[in-house]
Amino acid sequence: MSVQSNYPRWAWLDGQIIENNQKNYGSLLTTYREFYEAFESRDRDKLLELHVPRSEEYAIANYWKGGVDAGHDFMNTGKILDKHGVELRKFSAHQRKLDIYANGKMARLINFVQYHPVVFQNKEKGLIHKLKFGFYKNKQGEWVMIR
Repeated sequence: MSVQSNYPRWAWLDGQIIENNQKNYGSLLTTYREFYEAFESRDRDKLLELHVPRSEEYAIANYWKGGVDAGHDFMNTGKILDKHGVELRKFSAHQRKLDIYANGKMARLINFVQYHPVVFQNKEKGLIHKLKFGFYKNKQGEWVMIR
């Protein structure tokens, strides 16, 4: 049976099957660290660059004019850096596991409360800001953040 949809095909569907092993855990941890370092150094250009695939997919999926820029606007890419009282917590790989989902095509690193290694906290209000991270491995074996 073929399913017809006006919704564009998700890029991760063409990704590799991800195996639950130490190599994938380590390489995905390195990818998370790259995002963390961009947030830590407040490198907005790097944040925009890292979020391009995800922003493009949002724009395509929602038929937005403006492409990547429209996707960045929707996701408020990097805007968390402007929130008063919000601080980046220390990067931690402690007690993380490689969580593979979407029929083995997507992965993330989470701990027992499903926090990723990149977490922001508003210490005044006691709030945790979890960003959404989901990755697939493209045909070249690179981790790509996706919607």
